[in-house]
Amino acid sequence: MKFSIITPSFRQPEWLRLCVASVADQQGVQVEHLVQDAGTPGLQPADFFPARMEIKPDDGMYDAINHGLDRATGEICAHLNCDEQYLPEALQRVAQIFEAEPATDAVLAGTILTRDDGTPITCRRAILPRPTYAALVNSGVHSCSVFWRRRLSQEGLRFDPAWKLIGDAAFFLELMRRTSRIRVVDFSTSAFTFTGVNMGDDPRMVDEAIRRRTMPGSPPEWLRLPSVALHRVRRFLAGAQRPTTMDVALYTLAGPEKRTLFAQSTLSAHWPQTACRR
Repeated sequence: MKFSIITPSFRQPEWLRLCVASVADQQGVQVEHLVQDAGTPGLQPADFFPARMEIKPDDGMYDAINHGLDRATGEICAHLNCDEQYLPEALQRVAQIFEAEPATDAVLAGTILTRDDGTPITCRRAILPRPTYAALVNSGVHSCSVFWRRRLSQEGLRFDPAWKLIGDAAFFLELMRRTSRIRVVDFSTSAFTFTGVNMGDDPRMVDEAIRRRTMPGSPPEWLRLPSVALHRVRRFLAGAQRPTTMDVALYTLAGPEKRTLFAQSTLSAHWPQTACRR
């Protein structure tokens, strides 16, 4: 089984290096890593081998991902940002799910959240949101831990470049509309780093979220609070609110040559409110 991993890139070479390393050391699968860079000054594609870099102007991150989908040849696609990386054996574990369950169209896994020095903070277990919650609030899904069959993108599942900050949430909602065959797994595949310049810190994200949930065809606004309450209950019943103790091996800025092991890290289940950085 071959994976196509697509990474949009612009002016983040130090984080891109860690991202590329985490894809390159995946075992037991075929993988092509397609980096779409919008024109970072001084960037040398050869420095990021074995990733296949294309330097090409784009209309934002989601347009860049679509360019990567145009280049993809793998059976399974995924999107990994520069400030994200895969955990060891992540793709092999995902491949085993797709191979054992041929009817599965997509796999949704958990995500580790880390400080900028790589220290793990939180383990966000995966839970499939209800469509109303995803439309009115947020999918609650980390895009770095979503894997889908390329066939869906060949049939029209793409990222909407009209969104500049919340296109991944809109993408996942469209994925749910296209298929109900989404498999949620109880392990984590990926890590997201609070770098201090993440797109989620952009205040324009709130404006886009409001615009999205008030578009024609969206569920009525009065369902928003009940949807939030129901989602929290579902997370609790699924055990997604419990802390986790686990080994986490990551590439860090201080040690980009090999993974640093954070042994037996005790991770909260909640989104960090403060102290995301050192």
